[in-house]
Amino acid sequence: MPVLSTRCRAIALALVLPFLLAPAAAAQGQADKDLKAISAYTFTLPKYKQLMTAMLNLGNAAKANPKVAGALEGSGNLSLDEMTMRLQSLAPARKAIVDAGLTPREFAVAQGAWLQSGMSYGLMKQYNLTADSVSKATGASKANLEFFRANEAELERIGKSMEAQMPKDKPTDEADEASEPADTAE
Repeated sequence: MPVLSTRCRAIALALVLPFLLAPAAAAQGQADKDLKAISAYTFTLPKYKQLMTAMLNLGNAAKANPKVAGALEGSGNLSLDEMTMRLQSLAPARKAIVDAGLTPREFAVAQGAWLQSGMSYGLMKQYNLTADSVSKATGASKANLEFFRANEAELERIGKSMEAQMPKDKPTDEADEASEPADTAE
């Protein structure tokens, strides 16, 4: 009878296994779909500027509204659909993005493409690799890698300008001490 019980266990496992693996397969399917959308996004200088403006607007909205800051926390672990729903559902975040000329969905995709392409371009530049080889290895759009290469100086200028406009956190005690007048002894 051990053969029968082994056979029953195998059949039971065969019936249950797809249900156990379905969430992992669905998550992988969603990740593949997201990667495909991110890799298909192509930057232009106007779209890049819109993304940077949206990021700046979101930074200002987060500084002014703790709900926006909370919504942005951990958003890197979300699928594009989840990120879009989160941004769409919070009026100040949605306004920050729409005011820059993007939809929440395009913002989520563009931000993923920015991270993917920027990091891939960094590898390309550091190791003197071709856009073809990096694109094949990382999945980054070859067009975006070429965009980063062709516009490197302008993108750096935009980044510095954006950094200067970002909301500042409260200065640290050391910075406060440095800006206080020194005691003068008479």
